[in-house]
Amino acid sequence: MGRMLLVTTIVAFVAAGWAVAVPAGAAVRSAADLAADCNDDGLVQLTTDTTYIGGTGEIAGVVLFPGSAPVCLIDVKVSGIALKMKNVTLLGVGGARINIGQSSAPDTTISIGNSDIETTGFGHAAGELSIKSDCCGGISGGPGATVSITNSTLRGSSVELGVSLGNADNGRFTLKGTHVTADGDEFTTLEDIFVRVSDVGHRGDATLRGNTFTAADGFSVRVGPDGSLSVTGNDFTGVGGTIEVHAGAGSSCTASGNTPAVVCS
Repeated sequence: MGRMLLVTTIVAFVAAGWAVAVPAGAAVRSAADLAADCNDDGLVQLTTDTTYIGGTGEIAGVVLFPGSAPVCLIDVKVSGIALKMKNVTLLGVGGARINIGQSSAPDTTISIGNSDIETTGFGHAAGELSIKSDCCGGISGGPGATVSITNSTLRGSSVELGVSLGNADNGRFTLKGTHVTADGDEFTTLEDIFVRVSDVGHRGDATLRGNTFTAADGFSVRVGPDGSLSVTGNDFTGVGGTIEVHAGAGSSCTASGNTPAVVCS
């Protein structure tokens, strides 16, 4: 584990020309600290507000399951706390997967801004990038979580994004001004980029605005019943295959200003 600084108000990086607000008592670390923690045992288990600011970290990960690619699992384990990343570069090497939020608690926040998170690889889940809260549909998850990604670059063999999956309600997801690229994986029948927001639960809210998506085998965003979905001003010209924009029963859906045009279903 790398060094940890405790701050009470604002951490200002004058030389870099920006400042970021950090909650009182939050742990403040760098991308290199995160990589060191990942590469130790493949697990980063956060139990207090934690902010990663600046720097570059190479993620080699650890093989946690025989026959699978190495992985770094980053989880927010206590209800109500936040994980923030600002001006961070994380690079998966050797086919490592980066998975943020796989087993997070309810009412948590994951916020990523002005960051570059990339990993490459092919075969048996190598190079997957996942940023979400909770695991997957049908498994009891954490309601009321928030995931926000802005002005960033994301790349993986496949890219999974979302919040409050697995029967969880009231997820809040925002993706703005971000380039998302999926290089392709072995699962040719599944979309390479997919977004899920309370898709099994209810009252999820998702906003995708001003992003650029690139994928050979499709794109999908789904919000469950009684929620809302807004997909505006995005560039899908680099997406091959099907583009799905789906809102469940009782949900509102807006799709406008996209290239090419997409429709709600």
